[in-house]
Amino acid sequence: MIPAKKDTMRQLFVAFLFAAVAQAQAPQWVQSPLNGHYYALTSVCSWSAAESAAQAYGGHLATVRSAAENAWLVGTFVNGAECLWIGLNDQATEGAFDWASGEPVGYTNWNFGEPNGGTIENVVHLCLPWGAGTADSTWNDAPNISSPWGVPSRGIMEVSALLVADYAPFGIGCLGPTNMTPLLASVAGETPRIGSTSHIRVSNLPTGVINVPVFVIGFSNSFDTGPAGQYPLPLDLGILGWPGCNQYVSLNDTVYYITTTGTADHAVTIPPFPFLAGMSFYAQVLALYHPTGAAVSNGLIGTVGY
Repeated sequence: MIPAKKDTMRQLFVAFLFAAVAQAQAPQWVQSPLNGHYYALTSVCSWSAAESAAQAYGGHLATVRSAAENAWLVGTFVNGAECLWIGLNDQATEGAFDWASGEPVGYTNWNFGEPNGGTIENVVHLCLPWGAGTADSTWNDAPNISSPWGVPSRGIMEVSALLVADYAPFGIGCLGPTNMTPLLASVAGETPRIGSTSHIRVSNLPTGVINVPVFVIGFSNSFDTGPAGQYPLPLDLGILGWPGCNQYVSLNDTVYYITTTGTADHAVTIPPFPFLAGMSFYAQVLALYHPTGAAVSNGLIGTVGY
């Protein structure tokens, strides 16, 4: 039963990874020139939900260590219409405010008379919409709900580093009947970032004839884990009459195109789920030429990042 379960999980994972996710939006990270950390806003939510979102990316709600950091956060994220959660809270001990990151409290910027919420207001936001609008940079303690006093609240997430998304080629392809080797690569400027769509492109196909590039996408470049069972990769496809042509990628998903232009693109959509960060997937193209002949491209490894 275990292999069947693995197959089911793999299929679900493939569906998550390569199917578009409707109406989803990934955080837009901004690097601070002050400390090199990365910051992004959550959706409108409670302080606890915002802290959970930040932890999913390997961080916490923002720790504000100085007036300069506070001013940068205000200038970068405050719009005057929302409150923005930061990591300060006294949920563990009433009146003893701590940063969610565990760092010591060395700087505060309370609004006049704050904090004053007692046991009802245990989390902290900056920007008081009832204050000076976009110019306001002071802090207030508030209830742990998504819209205190009817004002929508987002969290400012902070991470010390971001996992970089990347495409990297590996292996080599083989010559087709027109003495051309298909080349698989990323499209310039596009990478497999969480919550985004990028493209991979096969080129160096013969023009003026019907080509059928078959994009093969999988989660292994060591073993084929498809319905035929496991066998080690790369596999010399000479057994199919294509000596020197290697299969590099296990067949988990295939996409067919028809082109006569010499190139074809395939869109790869990464859902906006932080747990996908660091995951690798692989791609290769089998090129079928009309009226006869075939070739394979090099392989391409995609690393999911932010």
